[in-house]
Amino acid sequence: MRDRILTKVQAIIEFISGVTAPKLVNHKRIHTPRDVIEDIRELYGVEITYQQVWRAREHALEMLKGKPSEGYKQMPRYIWMLNKVYPNSYIRMQKTEDNKFMYLFIALRPLIRGFDYCRPVVVVDAAHLGGAYKGTFVSASTLNAASCILPLAYGVIDTENDCSWTWFFEQFKNAFGERENKCIV
Repeated sequence: MRDRILTKVQAIIEFISGVTAPKLVNHKRIHTPRDVIEDIRELYGVEITYQQVWRAREHALEMLKGKPSEGYKQMPRYIWMLNKVYPNSYIRMQKTEDNKFMYLFIALRPLIRGFDYCRPVVVVDAAHLGGAYKGTFVSASTLNAASCILPLAYGVIDTENDCSWTWFFEQFKNAFGERENKCIV
């Protein structure tokens, strides 16, 4: 009996994923779980739960984009492309001993050169990433002569701790060097 119920639930999720996937291709259109419930009700006359739709949506996104862990495996390709498009940029990636992603620092060459013409005040901020793989997005910015924000560098660290911050600021120093009266906020 239990195997039969699980198979039925999985079949429902597979079915809903198949119906939902084409609508998730356009990332500009928001297709909410309520929309999916209405679509299934109108098209097939079947009532489904919010939880079924949520699982099906996650499954459909995985079918379209792959698993989140696969995204980190694409990081070397991303870095290679950045270096190809922006030669002489300062891009560093740190991995753990078992070859898992740990830190990423990116300072593109045009931004490095632009910092020479900006005020020597750098603002660093972090935002926690959601989703299957946690981490923290870090960015460093300044104001240019027109008082517009100029992004200088960005990256991803595993957590906000002394080791990761030290690594980020060491990379920043290597990319931008020393500058008189530089202030980091």
